Amino acid sequence: MYSHWHSDHIGAASMFGPKVKIIAHDITRELLARFPDKYRPLPTETFDTDATLEVGGTKLELSYKGADHCPGNIYVWAPKQKVLTKIDIVSPGSVAFMHADFSENISGFYQAHDDILSYDFKALIGGHITRWGTREDVETVREYWHDLLNFSGEALKEMASKDVLEGFHHGMGREHRLVGAENFMNSMVNYITDKTLSKVTSNGQLWQERLAGATPFAKYHAFTVMESSRTERTHHGYQRRGVGGPWYVV
Repeated sequence: MYSHWHSDHIGAASMFGPKVKIIAHDITRELLARFPDKYRPLPTETFDTDATLEVGGTKLELSYKGADHCPGNIYVWAPKQKVLTKIDIVSPGSVAFMHADFSENISGFYQAHDDILSYDFKALIGGHITRWGTREDVETVREYWHDLLNFSGEALKEMASKDVLEGFHHGMGREHRLVGAENFMNSMVNYITDKTLSKVTSNGQLWQERLAGATPFAKYHAFTVMESSRTERTHHGYQRRGVGGPWYVV
């Protein structure tokens, strides 16, 4: 069973030989066919939205709820055992790797935390770090990501104004304007990172005390969440034509 098409999870699938039944989402097969890899054989069976399997007397319910970490990334639910497999969203006891584990759809990444919590699971198989996860693990990391989202909203409101942006570009020639743009974005990333890592969280601890990797990775997460907020969501009239109000950037 392929959770998704990435090599770090299915890159040795060919070791099982050519006679194995391989089940995956339609999009996973499409991506593997588009980018062939002899170590990742094409799935032999695929599904679109939902599928049910009986494997060695164990019932498994497969579902696809839309792109998150990547298109085609599925949920695998064992209802009797109350074990849920959802890969590359939650790394139990840790923050995700850089840039939300290099996820492609950050809005979907956020939604996936809520979708995971909609299951009555006893154990979550998250695919990375050293152990299976609990409901508390998911709730904790969901709180972390929403802190980043809230502080991203603050940064975009307070710092993404026309005057601020022009301040970073002032006196620069055309060839250096993107240096100003980088400094402008980094100033917002620094704001979000500082706010996140200095916040006393719901249990009285800082994030670096609750989640491994928060100190080195928060700045990457801040950039990813800020940029997804700028591109995947509307905010403060940013995309409006005309005057657009005080938060409009030409």
